[in-house]
Amino acid sequence: MKSNPLVSVIIPCWNQAHFVPEAIESLKSQTYPHWEAIIVNDGSPDDTRNVAIGLSEADPRIRYLEQPNRGPSSARNTGIGAARGEYLQFLDAEDVLLPEKLKSHVALLSTHVHGSAAAFSDYAYGKPDDGGDWSRTTLATPRFVSDNQRIELLCRWESSLVIPVHAFLFARQCFGPDGIMFDERLANHEDWDCWMRLSHSGCRFIKTDGSLVIYRMSPNSLSRQREAMLNGFEQAIEQLARLWANERTVVRLLKQKRRQVRRIYRADWRLRFLDFVAERRSFKRLVPWPLQVGLADLIKYAERDPLSSCWME
Repeated sequence: MKSNPLVSVIIPCWNQAHFVPEAIESLKSQTYPHWEAIIVNDGSPDDTRNVAIGLSEADPRIRYLEQPNRGPSSARNTGIGAARGEYLQFLDAEDVLLPEKLKSHVALLSTHVHGSAAAFSDYAYGKPDDGGDWSRTTLATPRFVSDNQRIELLCRWESSLVIPVHAFLFARQCFGPDGIMFDERLANHEDWDCWMRLSHSGCRFIKTDGSLVIYRMSPNSLSRQREAMLNGFEQAIEQLARLWANERTVVRLLKQKRRQVRRIYRADWRLRFLDFVAERRSFKRLVPWPLQVGLADLIKYAERDPLSSCWME
């Protein structure tokens, strides 16, 4: 292991030119300076090309690549193929690494005896228009609670376990040229599919202390694309079921996972229906006031966390 191993930071970007400078600034603010950034322009129709080229010309640690639009998995795989570092850090253009992120994770992974490992941390939720003010962010503290990380990823993902892609730092050995890559056939949930396959191959996920990244939630994310997200999740489940067709326990759990995610994602339609009913004049006129209050509380609680276990058996 080199004393100052290089970290390759892969930044897929589609139509997010306005976020790229801030993502790069979060790299320049790192207390660990040994990094390279690879901005992969995935066929953006906006000014991503000019912005990224300007950034690369100003700092030799930044490289710029472009390709026709093929999705974030393809852009990440392109970055993996171009990476020179011993560690891989994925960073979506709208997200941010806090200053100690790389230093903390490199220090942890450098002491790990097995090459195939990834460090991850707590994270905080931000908003696209936060202007870099994270004083009121909500902290998320993901944890594995057993030694069987693959089964936890299968059963708990998006119910009690959610880890955004940039909260990880991966040892280079986890990925290509002969290792695992992101599945470009998946429209979404490619990260969960990848973590499942990494875990199956022997990769260990190791937790560090502290919140080290900001995850910006887009207003056009889950709540407005719920059916598409459900379809992608089910597609990933079907592919994993084929991959592990000979492992009866895993196949059974994947079938259970499919039922679970259908309830979770389609809960949004329940909320819309309940909300619709609650707003009808006839409802307010005919239903006793205590029941109206109870329904309003139910809607408010469910909307607070639509992926919480209250919608699961």
